[in-house]
Amino acid sequence: MSVKNIALVVDPFFLENKLFDIDDTFINWDNICYQHYCLKSLLYKYNVNLSTYDFFSDYSSFKKVIFYNYHRIEVPTMDKQHYLFMWEPVVVQPELYDKNYHANFSKVFTFCDELVDNKKYFKINYSYLIPTTIQKNLSQKKKLCTLIAGNKIVCHPLELYSKRVEAIRWFEQNHPDEFDLYGRGWNIPSNRILRKIYNRSSLIKRYLLKILPKLYPSYCGEIEEKIPVLQKYKFAICYENARDISGYITEKIFHCFFAGCVPIYLGADNITKYVPANCFIDKRNFATYEVLYDYISKMADEEYLKYLENIETYLNSKQIRQFSVQHFADSVVEEILN
Repeated sequence: MSVKNIALVVDPFFLENKLFDIDDTFINWDNICYQHYCLKSLLYKYNVNLSTYDFFSDYSSFKKVIFYNYHRIEVPTMDKQHYLFMWEPVVVQPELYDKNYHANFSKVFTFCDELVDNKKYFKINYSYLIPTTIQKNLSQKKKLCTLIAGNKIVCHPLELYSKRVEAIRWFEQNHPDEFDLYGRGWNIPSNRILRKIYNRSSLIKRYLLKILPKLYPSYCGEIEEKIPVLQKYKFAICYENARDISGYITEKIFHCFFAGCVPIYLGADNITKYVPANCFIDKRNFATYEVLYDYISKMADEEYLKYLENIETYLNSKQIRQFSVQHFADSVVEEILN
């Protein structure tokens, strides 16, 4: 039986099939490539070759094309089967949420529960290799709390980037010895000329980080992997990029789970539909950071370990299967080959 080709249109960063390369630690940070690797592997069992579009001279002639859109691009309006994967919320990519644009696609795959109808719009989740055990040794905990995220600014009523800054500043002003900040962009100079110089090379960046004053005193720098760092903290500020988008649940809360770190979560309004409430601390239940701090700082070890036990139970439950890489591959293949 001959092999059929499906082209995958992706961000240039992932061309040359890099999106599927689970052995490249630079590309596959925190195992983000595994769900795509599983999809490619499962399709191949059905004699279908899924490769990034640069492998084909004229993918527009293919019967099926998948668009992993990180920005809106023009789609040929031909008698083909085009599939759109929407990985970002409206806060990040509002241009992708135009239903007139969706008319160019046979099916749209999205996390957004409000769109899913199982006719045109199909549910996908961010997916992971899910461990069955987690670290529960409290002697490994370095400090009370951390936040790991990139520093971004977006003007949208549902954005949570500013809420991360709010949390960082509160801990820096009130309990600086119990909080650490990690991620990209937190010490980039506000001056435009300095910012250009800063971004020119990693050598310049390291030099400027040494001589420039810290914009955030809690900032500890960039990291290559989140889970080993999260393991050193009891709690993590775990805010999605956007709030109140049903079904928008990213790696942030799951990386905390995998690390044996209790997340302080803010994001999807229906989070407890997917994750048991006894596995995380819901920021919505605390009116101020003073009240939140009082709760986490006075938490007995027995209560904290109960959170970790609840997390481990969840990781071994049927409920979490919807976030597994295998479930992602199975669901997508069923719809593409149907």
